[in-house]
Amino acid sequence: ARTEAHETLQSQYAALEAERVGWQEAKITEERQLADRLLLHQANAETLENARAALAEERATFE
Repeated sequence: ARTEAHETLQSQYAALEAERVGWQEAKITEERQLADRLLLHQANAETLENARAALAEERATFE
């Protein structure tokens, strides 16, 4: 009976550990996706700022 209880506990621990690892991997994936989105937004903001500067230069040549 003790061996069976011990095996049950080991099995439950292994399941919890697998769940914890899965949660950690999901968290890391989420953080990477957020970082990628932040980089994309930063690049878009930089592109927009460059376009605004170019437009301002063009306007200045017509004034």
